[in-house]
Amino acid sequence: MEKKEKQIKVLASIDPSFTSTGLAIVDLNNKTIYTRPIQIGCPDKSFFGMQQSITLIVYELEQEMKKHDVDSLVHEEPFPGQMFSPALYGLDSAIFQTFQTMILHTYHPTILRKIHGGKYTKTDSKNLALKVLSLLTDYKYFNNLPENKKDKKDMFGNKLTRIGEYAITSDESEAFLYAVTTLIKYGVDDFKCASEMLNTNAKGVIDWQPLIHA
Repeated sequence: MEKKEKQIKVLASIDPSFTSTGLAIVDLNNKTIYTRPIQIGCPDKSFFGMQQSITLIVYELEQEMKKHDVDSLVHEEPFPGQMFSPALYGLDSAIFQTFQTMILHTYHPTILRKIHGGKYTKTDSKNLALKVLSLLTDYKYFNNLPENKKDKKDMFGNKLTRIGEYAITSDESEAFLYAVTTLIKYGVDDFKCASEMLNTNAKGVIDWQPLIHA
């Protein structure tokens, strides 16, 4: 029997980070786009400090998944070998293990270079995400972005520098871009309008196979 492709109802996308984990959730039924940075911070760089942060980040993600009734998920995977922080490997692994049954795909960070068509900055990611969000308003998609996001402190008292004139962080932006490419791959009509903007013809952007779960 041929296996049917998963029907996505609510897709979450995660860009993991200890300083600011980007989260984007697209609800296709209600036509809403929700983004937020999960800015837990880290009390120190000790093993126990990292574990405390991982626990809190995963807890926040679990609450968001339940709140928005998420059924599908994609997230960024770490660079291989010595190119990536062992601590971030721990965070990525905890996210994968917690949400494994709903994960469609893990993205390699180099996909963003293909989406942008070459070298890019965090500002480029924010600009591109805002352009796509603006485009989707024509398809009656509503988002939760305020006009501005002010400076604040994380739960450990560390000051977080926000974006100024931007209403979205680079972490939210890149999580959202991963989400949009996934919805283009799955043939969601409303998101096809962003296909050229996100360079989806480039190898690796949408020509991946979903993970198979037992």
